[in-house]
Amino acid sequence: MKDDRQTICDRCRQSVDISDVKYVTKNDKLNLLCSRCRAVFDKTPEKSLTIITRKEPPRDNIFFCTKCRYKFKFTPKSYVKTKCPSCGRTEYAIKYNTISTETLLKTIDIE
Repeated sequence: MKDDRQTICDRCRQSVDISDVKYVTKNDKLNLLCSRCRAVFDKTPEKSLTIITRKEPPRDNIFFCTKCRYKFKFTPKSYVKTKCPSCGRTEYAIKYNTISTETLLKTIDIE
């Protein structure tokens, strides 16, 4: 048994069989399109999607507190001394990439 119901296409505004239409999303809006309008819609170029990747933070901004052994990031925006956010000391914060095992063993108090 064939369905004789009719509906109107949102693009061409013609009356078409309900079995001939489908919902298509465009600009976050649902449109009811017939098969002829869908063929035109499929040929139109879609906006190209740009993939945003996160940049690796520069290793120059990573510091290590030799007092409390806390590793943290610090981006100096002014002439403020680098201080550890955990213990608040400024004299023990050194750049993370400049730490050697000998330096670390000399500066840490082994209890």
